[in-house]
Parts: sequence; C-alpha cells; structure tokens
Amino acid sequence: MERVWWVVVAAGKSKRMGPVGPKMWLSVDGRSLMERVLSAVSLTGLADGGALVVQAHDVDRSEKVVKSMFETGRFVVTRGADTRAASVRRGLEALVSLGAGDRDMVLIHDGARPLVSPELSTRVVQAVSRHGAAVPLLPVVDTVKEVDVEQRRLLGTMDRGRLGLAQTPQGFRFGLIREAHEMIAPDESVTDDAEVMERLEYPVFYVAGDPVNRKITTAEDLSWLRWYLSQAAAMKGEDDENWSGI
Repeated sequence: MERVWWVVVAAGKSKRMGPVGPKMWLSVDGRSLMERVLSAVSLTGLADGGALVVQAHDVDRSEKVVKSMFETGRFVVTRGADTRAASVRRGLEALVSLGAGDRDMVLIHDGARPLVSPELSTRVVQAVSRHGAAVPLLPVVDTVKEVDVEQRRLLGTMDRGRLGLAQTPQGFRFGLIREAHEMIAPDESVTDDAEVMERLEYPVFYVAGDPVNRKITTAEDLSWLRWYLSQAAAMKGEDDENWSGI
C-alpha cells in the first residue's frame, strides 16, 4: 500500500520578518507557528510519517512539539543545511531511515504555511498518484510586467493566463524526488522542489491552490494570520450559537 510522508522545511533564518523573528516560534493566539503547521499536517489525515527540518539550535524544542503530536518514531526532527535544496535532501534521507519506499508519496511543505488544509493536501496526493509529481498553483490576477531592473524600465507585459503562483505542499513519488535531488548540487539556488524537477525535465502537473494557504514571510503576513484566525473563531462562535441540536 502506498504511504504518504511529509518533509516540513522550517530551517530558514526569517530574514524578511525583520526584528519580529525568528518566526517559527512566534506565538499566534497562544500557539507557535511551529505548533500550528505540525497540527495542520496531522489534521490532514494523510501523514503516515515525516521529517521536520530545522536549524540546529531548534532541534530540542522541535522534538518536544513533535512528540506531543505524533506517535513516537513516526515523525522525526533533523537538522537543516545552508540551502533549501540541501535541507530538503536531509529530510528525504531521514524518511529513508523511517522506511519510505520509492513508490510512496512525499509532500514537501513550507513550515511557514500553517493553514494547509486536508482538501488541498488531498488534491495534491491524488494528482501525484496519477502523474508522479504535482504542485498547487494560484492564478495570477494582477497585470505582470517584465522589467529591466538596472534601468527601472518596462520590457513588456506577460500573459498572466500562462502564469501561476506556486504553493506547498508539493508532492512527488519518493524515489523520483530523491533521484532529482541527488542529480543537482546541494548548494544550487532553487526556490522549490518543482524547480528541481524542471531542471531535469521531469513533467510536473498542477492542482488548484488555496488562497488561505498563505506563506508567513513578513510582519504584515503575521498580522494577516492573526486577523484571519480571529475571523475564523468569530464565525465558529456564530455557528455554535445558531446550532439548534436538531
């Protein structure tokens, strides 16, 4: 039976968060981003096991969070590296030690996306089952310009109908993504795992993304997350009040 594994990448340095960071341990309504993303992964119902990739100084407290949410030995914590590609590779290696097989599926997810839903995760898994590699995309709604950065001059308007904004989790057959990562240098500058596959000309398919699955990168994103959670709590409260019990 095919299993679904996760690699949650949370080894970044939160530079764009400014003086507010490091973001993964910031409290949002009483829970850290780290706790929120791992809870969301657990609630998908699609995690047979996984690896959380963090900075070396975060290993101990990350292990405490993992142990509070997953069965012992089912989800492990491993140290990240200097680049995203190298950190993902370490996560994949950790899954080998847990027994992941080539035909299993792995969902690679940004630790800074704490609102990943079961519905989105299911769409990705279903597409991986059919195609071997899939990512969630959001449509581009703004007009996109190509620019000359040095001269600050417009070069033209891009066809936004052929563009998409990539999210995570990005899903792959385990053997396929391991092979792809082994064929690039660990220090190569890649921003997501779909790009790793693209460089090796592996076909990657896409599914509909989720606008709520927002990446918390800046202080403004953090403010949005707090607002969103307050709105969601208010709506839940209204639903509870309107429930008649019939």
